[in-house]
Amino acid sequence: MSLVPEPTSIILLPHLSSELSVHYLLFALMAVSVLLTIVSAALLRRVKRLKHRLFKRKQQVENVNGRLFEAIARHEISQELVSEAQDYLHSILNSMPSMLIGITDEGAITHWNNQAEQSTGVCSSSALGKDIHQTYPELPLSPARLREIIANGDSKSFESIQHGKGSLAAYQDIVIYPLQGEHQVNGAVIRIDDVTVRVNLENMMMQHEKMKSLGELAAGLAHELNNPLGAILQNLQTVERRLQTGLTANQQCADQVGISLGDLNHYMANRDIPLLLNHIREAGNRASQIISNMLEFSRSNELQSQSENFIDLVDATLAMASLTIKQDGELAFSDIVIHRHYPKQAIYVNCSASGIQQVLLNLFSNCSQAFADDENLPNKTPTISLTIEQRQQQMVMTVTDNGPGIEAAAIRHIFDPFFTTKSVGRGTGLGLSVSYFIITQRHNGHFHVQSEPGKGCSFEIILPL
Repeated sequence: MSLVPEPTSIILLPHLSSELSVHYLLFALMAVSVLLTIVSAALLRRVKRLKHRLFKRKQQVENVNGRLFEAIARHEISQELVSEAQDYLHSILNSMPSMLIGITDEGAITHWNNQAEQSTGVCSSSALGKDIHQTYPELPLSPARLREIIANGDSKSFESIQHGKGSLAAYQDIVIYPLQGEHQVNGAVIRIDDVTVRVNLENMMMQHEKMKSLGELAAGLAHELNNPLGAILQNLQTVERRLQTGLTANQQCADQVGISLGDLNHYMANRDIPLLLNHIREAGNRASQIISNMLEFSRSNELQSQSENFIDLVDATLAMASLTIKQDGELAFSDIVIHRHYPKQAIYVNCSASGIQQVLLNLFSNCSQAFADDENLPNKTPTISLTIEQRQQQMVMTVTDNGPGIEAAAIRHIFDPFFTTKSVGRGTGLGLSVSYFIITQRHNGHFHVQSEPGKGCSFEIILPL
């Protein structure tokens, strides 16, 4: 009987074990659940803290971005203002009629305005950074002199600096302003002004005063010289008359002193005395014409016009030119071949004979000087062609030579006062300007010129009939 309950206990033990396992499992699950709850709560708290920190960081980033955007905006505005200021300053500098050149103390170009571009033909992009003396070699200051002026810090002016000679001469005023400011800046601004017109005007005014004084002097000299010259010419005529063999008084006087009047005249002829007397007469006549011109010059505002045979007036002027015009190098006006193209009938023009002669003498003198300066003169015959014709109610005279011609740069100023292509001492630059004034203002005519280098020159005078 003791063996019966044993199977039951054996059967009950697995059942108890299974229930315990379930309890243990539930307990474990509960523990895990609690643990997960605790962990979740911890994670949630950490997530909240992270979100809070992230929010703060976001706010900080947004604040930084805002300040950055404001700084960028201020920078862009400042840059725009600086750009506008630079454009405004450049507009001011480029609008000025002066050449404005900025340089460093070593002579490197930092600014080159529009007037500098126009005056030199060098664009700003090519000039910037280059040496001033290489880009603008006309600057009459050495690098050492420029550095000295910049180092001293005082501005320096140079007035009426001449560039070129003769017809191409130009004058400039140059002022150098060393840069000054709070920061140490080594450099200068060079201002260059073209004062050619001003200098020519000043010269014209001085020349006008000289001419005014000369006119008064000429009038006085002409009156003073006219009397002794008249005596010379009159006594010369008397000497010639008293040497003539046909006059009774001459023969009687010769017989009284015991000489033969014929032998005396023969001796004088052998010794060229009549020729010398003739030279004296010609010189006296030229002096008389000079005195007449001086008087005409002294009362140029009272030129008297009358009807003149223009062809005879031209021929008389040609004869006068042959006697008076002679250039260096032994070229005389009489050596120039003159071709005359005249109409068959005389042309009468209401004009001042002395004024027209002055114009023609100036033209003939210029032609002669052009031939004297012509390098090809040995290979050709100097020739002047004179053409006179009537066109409706106008007299037209053309003076054409086969000389060296005139450069295009010079022909635009050919009638300007004091404009000359000759070297110093060979011309005043007034001949053609005075001639232009006489033709256009005194005679209501026209004066034109046409020329090409190497193809001669042609002047045209048009006068109303």
